[in-house]
Amino acid sequence: MQTIDNDRAFLESSLPELPDFLLSNDLYWPAGTARGSNQPRLSLGNLRLAAARLKAASGDPRDGALIAGIEAVFSKWRSNWARKAALEYSSRLRQWEDRLGELISDPSEAIYHYEIRVRVILELL
Repeated sequence: MQTIDNDRAFLESSLPELPDFLLSNDLYWPAGTARGSNQPRLSLGNLRLAAARLKAASGDPRDGALIAGIEAVFSKWRSNWARKAALEYSSRLRQWEDRLGELISDPSEAIYHYEIRVRVILELL
């Protein structure tokens, strides 16, 4: 389970990688994810989710500055962000459809928090 400290660490380690990530063809980037780390891979959806949770739960002005730094990179590379967001949206939508199909076929196998996480990322993208 991600905590606010995990979200902050993820955003801090992702910020320097954002320009290269946005210019790449990869949807998921291993930046800042050391072996044994519980940080997710860098993706626009994971960034948006971590930023939304941090913004909602933290009153620390440094967190606001961190989120503003990420938004500044997105603004600078807006067309790259939009292209990558559309690709990730399609990928996440397929994940969501798969999860719903699994839930319908066998409700006992549901991993509810993960299924909802994918749906929240779709909304944030």
